[in-house]
Amino acid sequence: MPLRMAQLQAVRPPLTTTGQLGATTTAQETPFAFFMAIMAAVEAREPTSTGRARLIALHAVATARALLLPTEVVDTIRLAALLANLGMINVPEAILHKGEPLRDEERATIRQHPLLGAELLATVPQLRGILPLILHHHEDWRGGGYPHGLRGETIPLGARVIRVCETYDALTSVRPYRGAFGPQEALALLANGAGKEFDPRIVEAFTTRLRRNLAIHDELLDHWDDLQQQARVWKLVANVATA
Repeated sequence: MPLRMAQLQAVRPPLTTTGQLGATTTAQETPFAFFMAIMAAVEAREPTSTGRARLIALHAVATARALLLPTEVVDTIRLAALLANLGMINVPEAILHKGEPLRDEERATIRQHPLLGAELLATVPQLRGILPLILHHHEDWRGGGYPHGLRGETIPLGARVIRVCETYDALTSVRPYRGAFGPQEALALLANGAGKEFDPRIVEAFTTRLRRNLAIHDELLDHWDDLQQQARVWKLVANVATA
């Protein structure tokens, strides 16, 4: 059964909570740990999605660096990619596991997830810097995406990066209604969508990096299981919010 906003707010730990998060957990770190716990719950509902948020974030960071974006922009994209699908917690499992094409009303439910994710994150002032990326990571370069039908460079750059990386991950993952595409097939589909769904410059950067077989590394995401890394990420959240 989908969770409603009031239910999520009811279980959210107070911002004054303290405890252990590898090191001392500050009031600011608590909400980030809470949202990451929701993301873990989102992934647990789809067994094939375990670790997906981290992998999308790795691709997004590598692509942002290939585009020579400033460090603070890369930091923002990393955080947004980790939390981009937060709103999927509200999608019923019957829809997630459906092995046939979705009905219009079921697609409409899924298309609400960027709005819900942004609504949840808006409750934490320190995360306001990533809200536009969360909200617009399903917009289309040529228009017609959701939730607002933005197009071209009116779509936040980080959202365009996440869109490409998330699509590649989705294509190369098993879904209830199809098997996984191979890497080359997925890249061909991205190329076909360049200038339509996707920013062509980002598709080119993503594809070039992947075809060079460059290893994907990130000083934070490589050790994500270490709880101390979550505390370090929260320091980046504060930096992004005040930039």
